[in-house]
Amino acid sequence: MSRVFLLGSGFSVAAGAPLSREVLKKIFARDSKTFEVAQLETWLDRHLFHNRSHGCQQADFEEVISRLELFEHYSEPASKDRRLLEAKVNLLLKEFISLLQPDKLRDKLSCYDSFARKLRPGDLILTFNYDLVVERALERNNLGVDYQLFLPGSPLDRESTAIRFQLRIPVIKLHGSINLVFCTRCYSVREASAGALLCNQCRNPDRSLAKESSTLRPFLIAPTLFKSYSLPDLRRIWYTAYNCLSRAQELIIIGYSLPAADILTAQLLDFAHRSCPHPQKVTVVNGPHPDLTRLQSLYIQGISNTGLAFADWANLIP
Repeated sequence: MSRVFLLGSGFSVAAGAPLSREVLKKIFARDSKTFEVAQLETWLDRHLFHNRSHGCQQADFEEVISRLELFEHYSEPASKDRRLLEAKVNLLLKEFISLLQPDKLRDKLSCYDSFARKLRPGDLILTFNYDLVVERALERNNLGVDYQLFLPGSPLDRESTAIRFQLRIPVIKLHGSINLVFCTRCYSVREASAGALLCNQCRNPDRSLAKESSTLRPFLIAPTLFKSYSLPDLRRIWYTAYNCLSRAQELIIIGYSLPAADILTAQLLDFAHRSCPHPQKVTVVNGPHPDLTRLQSLYIQGISNTGLAFADWANLIP
């Protein structure tokens, strides 16, 4: 493994993807928001922000979704409160996904194409971003995407991708992706398809039970200690990420500053770095004045700060 690119939200900001602290403001400040979305804001303000008007608009999306998922985990199964909470979480995720759809972003920028053209065999991309900015840049430059998952019957299937593209770049999405869903019964991950709500592989013959036993949910994981590691595919890609990080000669961190709440990512990076049998070159691309405190605590041998935002740095990639 020659180079590993670790991408955070700063990678996609040039395309117009909102930072986590901007998501809720964008969702709830829209003039065109539906009555259902307006009710969601009121509900969040009441349950998470002590009835403070528009309190959730100042909150970090990932913090809010993490707290809701924690409440969901500890609530009584099949209770009225649990069903209401699940409905609110699903609506919030639906609105979030809509913000990141390709037709909402300006991803056809020279910086992304420049980045894609500089990739070479042996490179690997680890990303915490839910959007499809990096995938679209790769495809525009005739590069395939390998999610390190087997997704049967989809364009992401390894065999069909191999035919379409000469080189496939491994892209490991550590927190999921807006184009992927998982089944709540068999836990398999697959590409989302329009209108599909139930898992075809394990749909219950009793139609009255099918919805409860095989519902498809967005494959989006909040960056906290409380992650959905019950998903075998998620455990597998995190283990793959560890193996790649521990062998990399160079780690290039773009637009990522290691959130304090994401303890497991810190442990992943630390363990992989300590396990690496050779010295690693670590470079940070996160603007002129990044907060390197947490990253420096992991890479005690030192890291190189370019002082550039991604859009400026991309044209300088050797």
